[in-house]
Amino acid sequence: MGATETEGIGAYVLDVGTGEVVDVFKASAQAEPERTDTGVRPWIEPRHAASDLLHFFDTNTWHRRCVRLVAVLSAGLGWTLERDPDAEAGAGDADGETRATKLLRRCNDDGEAWEDVAVKVVTDLIAVGYAGLEVVRNGKGEPCELHHVPARTLRRAKDRKAFYQVTKPGGRPVRFLPFGAKKGTAGRPGARSEPHRGPRSELVWLSSYDPRDDFYGAPEWLPALGAMALDRSALAYNVGMFSNSMLGVTALVVEGGKLDPAAVETVKGFIARTATGTENAGRVLVLQQDRDTAKIRIEKLSVETKDLGFTAGRAALRDEVVSAHGVPPRLVGIVASGQIGATGEVEGQLQMFREASLRPVQRVLSGALRPVLAALGAGAWRVRLSEIDVTDLKADAAFYGAMLAGGVLDAKDVRARIDGRRG
Repeated sequence: MGATETEGIGAYVLDVGTGEVVDVFKASAQAEPERTDTGVRPWIEPRHAASDLLHFFDTNTWHRRCVRLVAVLSAGLGWTLERDPDAEAGAGDADGETRATKLLRRCNDDGEAWEDVAVKVVTDLIAVGYAGLEVVRNGKGEPCELHHVPARTLRRAKDRKAFYQVTKPGGRPVRFLPFGAKKGTAGRPGARSEPHRGPRSELVWLSSYDPRDDFYGAPEWLPALGAMALDRSALAYNVGMFSNSMLGVTALVVEGGKLDPAAVETVKGFIARTATGTENAGRVLVLQQDRDTAKIRIEKLSVETKDLGFTAGRAALRDEVVSAHGVPPRLVGIVASGQIGATGEVEGQLQMFREASLRPVQRVLSGALRPVLAALGAGAWRVRLSEIDVTDLKADAAFYGAMLAGGVLDAKDVRARIDGRRG
């Protein structure tokens, strides 16, 4: 498919780097990237299949823990609505805050609050590299429900003007419009395009920018795929060794004679029935030959495997996976032998983790809700997500004591900051 000109239609797309709403098409003179997908489907497949990426989410302990940790710490600690200092004067109406608070406290009929939906969205964003937030409008055109849409089911239209949910191969996909699109009909594909009248569902798209694929994006941990695959192979090798009771590295040698077919079958049957599996380790097979010259011995075929090599090797692979996520090892329970670490060092690592890994995700989520809040008449407000506390109690006491003494903060401000409602 050759390059084509873009059209002037607005769609809310958010980037992990900035968290800002990007108007992809308006006043854009960029050409569409060359694609290799020439099928009849109206969407483009991702460069990396979500099912392949999620395989490692299922099989690597440290990868899964890091993804969940970032999701919970960035989106699951609570939220508050606060005045947006960047909002235009007069944005929204008097009841906008009330409507927004009601929606965020109960996003859908499943009883999920915003932090419940947001944790799912961020889990997809970190694990797959992109995510979708469905916004359902009521008959008045106001957002009334928010739903997480599993990223593994999402596809982007070739013209970037729609999204499709594909739940099974060959199944009929569900079409979503970008949130805020002025034209089109959501639901099943093939519907006649017309101005919006009545309820419809739209989708806010979030992605982690990838220089090789800005169509979908890619997860930040992608370079650690090799480490995860090698770790899986090492684990499978160890499992195989235990299952075979180490017999895979030995050979039965017969000298001065030859085992008759019955004896060969006896060996095979014994190994299959009673010499494999951890519960049968150590059992002995006795073979007898009528010839006095025949000798039978067992020879090793490989050098003895050292447990220390596997342990150290898997630890190195584990550290690479955790490092790819930018998560301090201590947060996932990794502490090197003899490593104590000063309080200042730990605090510094947590601050870096918050600034480099958590806050970018929080900016994306807040940006995702900006157009939704505006549609509710709450354009003067923004969602602030609660953060982890990276300081110790002694440092907090000294800081807040100085702020109170200097009149910078009052007691109410200090309580609000400590309980996480305002930072």
